[in-house]
Amino acid sequence: MRVFNLVAWAFAAGITALRTTESTAGVESLVRRRLPEHAEYFEFEIVDFLGCNETLSDVENERVNDSFVVTSTGQGKILVQGNTVGGLFAGLHTYLSSEAHVDIWWFVGSQLDEAPKHLPVLSSPLHGSSVVPYRYYLNTAFWGWAEWEEHLDWMALRGINTALAWIGFEKIYIEVFREMGFSDADLDDFLSGPAFLAWNHFGNIQGSWGGSTQESWIDDQFSLQLKIVERMVELGIKPILPAFPGYTPRSITRVFPSANVSNGSNWEGFPTSYTNDTFLDPFDPLFEELQVRFVSKQKSYYGNVTNFWTLDQFNENNPASGDLGYLESVSKNTWKSLKAADPDAIWIMQGWLFSSNSAFWTNDRIKSFLGGVTVDSDMLILDLFSESQPQWQRTKSFYGKPWVWCQLHGYGGNYGLYGQIMNVTVNSIEALHLSDNLVGFGLTPEGLEGNEIMYDLLLDQAWSETPINTQKYFHDWVGARYGAGGVQIPKGVYDAWELLRPTVFNNTNLVANAVPKSIFELVPSITNLVNRTGHHPTLLNYDPAVVVAAWNLLYQAGIDKPTLFHNPAYQYDLVDWTRQVLGNAFIPLYEQLITTYTTVEDSSSRKRSLRSQGNKLTQLLLTLDAVLATNEDFRLSTWIKAARATANISDPNHSAAADFLEYQARNQVTLWGPTGQISDYSSRSWSGLVATYYLPRWQKFVDYLVATPPSDYNQKTFAAELLEWELSWVNQTTAVAQLVSASSIVSQLLLIGLELVPSLDAAHQAVAPNPDTMPTTRAAEKTAAAKGGDEKGEGKGAGSKHEIQEKTAPDSKRPKKDNDKTQKTIEETMPSPTEAYGNGHATSKSKEEPKPSKDVENDAQGHGRKTGTAEEPGAREGEVPSSILEKGIIYFFFRGRVGIDDPSDVNDIQRSYMILRPLDKDAKLGEGTIKDAGNARLIAVPKKVFPRSGRDRWLAFVEKSDASLKTLKDEFLSSSEYETKTMGTRHNPAATPAAEGIYAITTTGRESHLVYMITLPSELGEVQTELGLREKGSFILSTRNPKYDAPRNVALPQGPDYPKDVQDEFRSLRWMPSQPHHLDYVNTQFLLVGESSGIANATEPQKEDEGKGKESLEEELEKLEDEDTHRMETLKDDDSGAIFADLGALAMDYPKLETTF
Repeated sequence: MRVFNLVAWAFAAGITALRTTESTAGVESLVRRRLPEHAEYFEFEIVDFLGCNETLSDVENERVNDSFVVTSTGQGKILVQGNTVGGLFAGLHTYLSSEAHVDIWWFVGSQLDEAPKHLPVLSSPLHGSSVVPYRYYLNTAFWGWAEWEEHLDWMALRGINTALAWIGFEKIYIEVFREMGFSDADLDDFLSGPAFLAWNHFGNIQGSWGGSTQESWIDDQFSLQLKIVERMVELGIKPILPAFPGYTPRSITRVFPSANVSNGSNWEGFPTSYTNDTFLDPFDPLFEELQVRFVSKQKSYYGNVTNFWTLDQFNENNPASGDLGYLESVSKNTWKSLKAADPDAIWIMQGWLFSSNSAFWTNDRIKSFLGGVTVDSDMLILDLFSESQPQWQRTKSFYGKPWVWCQLHGYGGNYGLYGQIMNVTVNSIEALHLSDNLVGFGLTPEGLEGNEIMYDLLLDQAWSETPINTQKYFHDWVGARYGAGGVQIPKGVYDAWELLRPTVFNNTNLVANAVPKSIFELVPSITNLVNRTGHHPTLLNYDPAVVVAAWNLLYQAGIDKPTLFHNPAYQYDLVDWTRQVLGNAFIPLYEQLITTYTTVEDSSSRKRSLRSQGNKLTQLLLTLDAVLATNEDFRLSTWIKAARATANISDPNHSAAADFLEYQARNQVTLWGPTGQISDYSSRSWSGLVATYYLPRWQKFVDYLVATPPSDYNQKTFAAELLEWELSWVNQTTAVAQLVSASSIVSQLLLIGLELVPSLDAAHQAVAPNPDTMPTTRAAEKTAAAKGGDEKGEGKGAGSKHEIQEKTAPDSKRPKKDNDKTQKTIEETMPSPTEAYGNGHATSKSKEEPKPSKDVENDAQGHGRKTGTAEEPGAREGEVPSSILEKGIIYFFFRGRVGIDDPSDVNDIQRSYMILRPLDKDAKLGEGTIKDAGNARLIAVPKKVFPRSGRDRWLAFVEKSDASLKTLKDEFLSSSEYETKTMGTRHNPAATPAAEGIYAITTTGRESHLVYMITLPSELGEVQTELGLREKGSFILSTRNPKYDAPRNVALPQGPDYPKDVQDEFRSLRWMPSQPHHLDYVNTQFLLVGESSGIANATEPQKEDEGKGKESLEEELEKLEDEDTHRMETLKDDDSGAIFADLGALAMDYPKLETTF
C-alpha cells in the first residue's frame, strides 16, 4: 500500500526555476538569515551560460539543466554564478559543505553559522551541472513556520526547485463547495481529520473518526501555506499546487441531481461510511466548472506563481471501468479541464497506481489512460518507487510522457537503518541513458525518519553523469556532518559509517524493499513477525553484528573525544544506531520465547521459562525507551506537543480541538483507522510509545502465553481483547513523560542496553574479512589442499536483490539446452591437481552429458528394487496449486574435509549439497525408483550448514545441471585421491547422505521459496539439526544477475551461460526471484535466506486458486511426502539403502546416513 504520513517528494536534479523569479534575492536572503556574519563576503550572479533557444517552446526552454561556477575574487569574496536560482543554491551548498564544512541537517538544524570566520579561499573554481532538469519535494503534518522555514532553506541548498504545496488546501474545498451550494454538514461528512487529509484528497477515505476538524485549524494551515508558497517563490522553488481530482461529498446528487458520479472501491477494509468515495466523472460539464473554480481561487490567493498542478484520481482505487475508451476519456477530459483553468498547466501525476494495482493496470490500459493527454509535455509522471519497483521499463518510459526517477525508500515513517546505495546511483544513471524522456530524479519517502544520507545521495547524483563513488561520498558526507566548527573527527567515526555503507545501506534483496521495522512495534503473535518481506519488512538484509560493531566504533569515538557528545548530529546518530541495535536484539529474545511456548511440554517448566524470558523482553524495551528519551526527535511527546500546538488558541473550543488533534496524532502512529484498519502501518520507535503502548502489549502477550496452553492458542481472541485496550490508549490525553536530553547519561543508558546484545568482540569477528569464505568447488578445494592451504570451504553470505514480480514458470520437465555442450562448469575453469602440478600440459574436459544408457538403467534397477517407475505424470491434473513452479525429490548430502571420512561435527565438513530431481507438476508417486531423466541438479552450499532464519543469508550455486545418475555417481558421490608435491597422496571422501524428501519451488507473487519436507530419516537427529535441517523447512531464493560483478569474496571464475531470453528477465536488476529454469545453468548463483517461521510464508494460498477445487499448497506437499514415504519403504529396509538405490548406486560403496556424528 502506498499512503502518506509525512509525504516527502523531491525531484532531485537541476531544474530552472520560474523565469519570473530569476533573481538573486532569495539566495541573498538565505545567506543573511543563516550566515549573518558572512553575508557581505558572498556575491551572486545569474549568468546565461547557454542562452535561450528561440526555436524551442517555453516548456522546453525551461527544461534545461542547472549549472554553477564558484570562485574566489581578488577582493576576498566568494562569487557564485549560476544559470538559474537553483544553480546558485547548488553552488553555494557545494562551497559550504565541501570547503567550509557546514550544512543544514534534519533533526540537527542549521550549522551554517559555524562557518569559519575567514572563509576558505578557493585555489581553483568549483563547478557543476545537473544531468536532469527537474527536482520536487514535500508535504508534512504538524509543522509550524519555524520548522518549515528551516526545511525550505534545506531544500533550496540541496537544489530542490519544485515542491508539493498543499497545506491548507481544505480551505479551497470549503470555499468552492459552499459557493456551489453544499452545506457545512455535507463538508463535515466529506473532509477527513488533520492526520489523514492526504488520503482524503486521493479518494481513499472520507469523513473524520473521533471528532471533526475545526475550521479555525484549516484557516491557520492556509495562513501557513501562504507563507510557504511565498518563501518557495523567493527561493526559486516552483510550488506544485493541488487541482480538483474529482472527489466530492456524497450529497452531490442532491445539489446537482444530474451529476454523473460513481463510488470508488472500499479501501483497506474501512467502514463504508469512511470510504467508497464519490467520484464525479471528468466528462460531466460540472467537472470542468469545479476545476476552473479550484484553480482560479488558488491563483487569486497566491498569484500566478506556478503552472504545475498535482492531480491523482485512482490511488489504490480502480476506475469504474477498464474499458480503454473510458480510460482515455477520463484523462482527456481531466486534462482539458486543467487547460481551461490554466492554459499553461502541466499535470503532475504519481505512477504509483500502475504498481499498487498492477492487476488492473495492464499495459493497454496504461497506454490508453496516458494517451488521453495528447500533448506529452503537458504531463509529468512520478515513477514513485523506481529503486525497487520501477514502472518506466514495462511502460516504455510511460509511452513518451516526461517522467521522474524517484526513490521512495520507506513507508509509514517507520524507523530502520536502510539504503540501496547501488540501486540509487547505478540504476538512476542507467535509466537516464536509456530513456530520452527522463527529466528528473526524485525523493518520495513517506517520512523523514533518519537515513538522511540516502536522500542526499540521490540529490547529489543529479549532478553527476556517472554513478557516484559511494565510498568517497560517505567519507565526505561524514566529514561535513560532524566537522562543523573545524572539529577533528576521530577515525572511528569514518570507520563506523564505512562498515554500514556496503551492508546496511546497500540492500539488494528486494523481497524486503524498504525501511525495515522492528518486530516489537507489531501486534504480538507466535507467527509471522520475523522475516516479513514487502513494503514493511522485518527481514534484516545484513548481519546484525555489523551494526553492533559499527555502534561500538561510533560510541568509542565519543569516549575518546567527549566533545562529540555535545554535537547534535553525533547525539542523534548514536541514539538512532542504538535504537537499531536494541531492536535487532529483540528478535532472538522473541524467538526464544516462542520456542519455549511451542516446544516445552511440561506446563510448570513452560510457565516458569516464559516469565523469565518475558522479563528479558520487558527489560530491553524499558532500556530502549530510556535511550530514546534522551533525544527530543525520538519522543512521542514531541509528536503530540506539535499536534496540539496547531490548535487555534483563540478558538473558544481550544481545549477540545487540541484533544482531537492529539487523538489524530496518536491514531495515525498506532491504529490508523477507527478500529485498527491498518494497525501499526505508521509505527515509530519513540520513547513514550515504546513504554506506554508497545511494552504493555508485549506484557499482555506474555501473560496470555502463560495462561493459555499451546493447544488453546487463538490469535484472533488475543488480538480482539488487545484492541479494546488499544482503543482506550488512543483516546487518552495523559501527558507522556518528557525526559530532558542529557549527554552525560547517554553512555550509561547505551551500556545498559548492550548487556542484552551479542558481545562486541564477536561482532568484530563476524564482520572481519575472511579469506577462506570464497565459494569453491571440489577441484578448487583439491588445489588449495595441494598447495598446503586451508581446506575449509565455508562461504560468506552476501546481500540479495530481486524485484517483486510474477513470472510464468517453464515446464518443470526441462528439455536439454542447445548450449550444454559448450557451457563450462566451474570445476572446468580451474586446474585439477594433475594440471597444476603435473607435466604442465592442461587438458580440457567436455561438459557434454551422455543420455542414460540401458546399462545405466539396468544398473539403477539391479539392486533388488521394484523395477517400475515411481512417477505417474498427469495423475493430479487440475489439483496442483498455481503457486507451485516445480516439485520433485530432494537429497541432502555433505562431504568431509580432505582426509576426514567420518566427520565428528560440522567443522569437519567441506561443504553441503542438495540434489534436486524435478518431476511433472501434476505427477503422483507410486512404488519404485524415479526414472533417470538426466535432469538432476547438484547445488553446492559453501556455508556447510543451511540457513535457519532471516539473519542467515548465503550464496549457493549450481555445480551440475541436467546430470544423469551415472554422472552424479562418478563425479560427485564417489571418493577420489590425488597426488600433491608437498603433502603426497590426498584423499577426498565420498559424499555422505544427510536426508531425503520432497521439495517444491513456489511463488507468493512477492518472492520465490524452496520448500522441503524430509522423508528420511524418519526422526531427525544431531547431524540434521547441526546442518540446519528441519522436518519441514523453507528458504527464500533470489538469483544473482551475472551481468554485474559479484563481490570479490563470492565471485565464481565463470558465470552461467544464459541465453538472451533468460538474461533479459533480469533487465537492470541485480537480483530477482529465482525461477526453476535459472537452475538449469551451471554456475548460476542464488541466495538462500532462512525462514524461522517454517513453511508458512512459502505455502501462502493464492487467490486465483480459490473455488477451483485445487489442493492447498501444504496439502499437496504433504500428499507428495506420504507417497514418497511409501515409495522409499518399498525400496530398501534401511534409509541409506533406499537413498542410494534411488540414485542408482549401491549403499555399500558409500557412507551411511546417520543421525549422530
